[in-house]
Amino acid sequence: MSAQTEVFRKVVRDFMVGGAVTVAPETSCKKTVAAIVEDGATSAVVVDDGGKPIGIVTEQDVTRRLAFKAAADAPVEDHMTRPVFTIQESEFLYTAIAAMRRHGLRHMPVVGRDG
Repeated sequence: MSAQTEVFRKVVRDFMVGGAVTVAPETSCKKTVAAIVEDGATSAVVVDDGGKPIGIVTEQDVTRRLAFKAAADAPVEDHMTRPVFTIQESEFLYTAIAAMRRHGLRHMPVVGRDG
C-alpha cells in the first residue's frame, strides 16, 4: 500500500487520541478553560445530559470570544460554537478530512453509532 493511498483505507478510530474533555452547558467559562488547560487539550466538547455533543469550545474560541469579553462565571453554552460537526469513529479518514476542510474546522469530535 502506498503512502498516497493509505488515507483511503484508514478509519477515524485509527487516529483518535485519548478521550475528549467534556463539560455540561451550564459549566462556567472559567471552569471550561481550566479543564482544557488541565488536560493539555485544545478543546472541550459541550454535551447534554445524555452525553451527546451540542457544542464545542476550542482554543480559538477562548482567544476570540471569551478572553476579556465573557464573564468568568458565564455559562459556556452562551459562548460555545454550535452546531458541532461530529464524525463516527468507523468513517474513513478521508471523509473526516474532507468535512473539516469543507467547513473550515480544526476540531471535530468523534462519536459512536449512537451519537
